[in-house]
Parts: sequence; structure tokens; C-alpha cells
Amino acid sequence: MTSSGICYPNPASNAHILVVNGFEQKKLIVELFDLQGRRLETIYNGVADKKQTFEINVSHLNSGMYFYSVKSEGIHKSIRFIKQ
Repeated sequence: MTSSGICYPNPASNAHILVVNGFEQKKLIVELFDLQGRRLETIYNGVADKKQTFEINVSHLNSGMYFYSVKSEGIHKSIRFIKQ
């Protein structure tokens, strides 16, 4: 299975949903970064289900672009979003 990820709504103002697929029974780390590469938050660090869904509060972030780093066993995906 191919791994994938999406977040919506994008842009977001208060909260949004991050969905990642294809990491079943694998170690999964999901982190939030700013554009300068600073890690702001670890969203998840554990063993993944087939489909992981996270509801994330972004109301505390300043307006701008951010990205989620999704890593698992040699796979690394970046998912960008805009905070309004």
C-alpha cells in the first residue's frame, strides 16, 4: 500500500484534520514545523493503525505557512498548510 497524507481545511484558522494512510503496524512520528525548520510540536509518536486521523488545534499559531513531517521506516512525507 502507498503511504499518503492530507490535511483539511487548508487554509485553517482554528482546527483542522490530518489524515495519514499506509503506515499500518509501523512506527509513526508526526511533527509540526514552521518554515524555518523549528519543531513546534510532536503530534504523534507510536505504532500506526491503517488510517490515522488527528484533529489538531492550530488557533495558537501565528498566520503563515507550516508543515507536518510524517516519518515511518525510511518514508518521509511533508504536508504543508496555511494558518489564517
